[in-house]
Amino acid sequence: FFLTAEPSGFLDQDIGNSIKYDVRFRRKAGNVVSDRPYNVTQISRAIMGKDSVLSVVDNYANVNRLRLELLPSASGGISFIVDIRVLGRQVEPSLDGKSFCCSELINQTVTPVVDGPSRSAPLIKDVETATCYRYVSDDHLVASQKNAVFFPRGDRKSNAVQGRPIDVRTYHIEYRKIRGL
Repeated sequence: FFLTAEPSGFLDQDIGNSIKYDVRFRRKAGNVVSDRPYNVTQISRAIMGKDSVLSVVDNYANVNRLRLELLPSASGGISFIVDIRVLGRQVEPSLDGKSFCCSELINQTVTPVVDGPSRSAPLIKDVETATCYRYVSDDHLVASQKNAVFFPRGDRKSNAVQGRPIDVRTYHIEYRKIRGL
């Protein structure tokens, strides 16, 4: 089914700002799961510009991998290859049946596409996302989400920050159903 999401970021520059984008879920083996390629595309377009997603390569054989080529509107014409690999996920239902929490750890590699001798090294990071959802009604879901970005374990930069996150963002998200499965 399709939903409209309106997350509100809590970074200094984001306070009071929100973005709006569509998200989609699909049925798989009797479960409802996020349509990651569609959702990542929609979020990227909402944040980086409507023409920012050049390509999406979804490995349907392995739902834990996704590759995008992005051209953010503010990148000065430099595109990026983004590889996303899910390292782990967990779902915890609540006792009341009206809420549930999910967590996911991904590894993200962002490589600038630059020709010539000025090639840049990829930025590799781990992103831990924890989201708690609460059902408001059949067509309304609210969520609190926290994203923490880390340098991968064993990376010398990770040792320098003693394993602490290098960026933490908190969001309030509203999902409203606009079409059914």
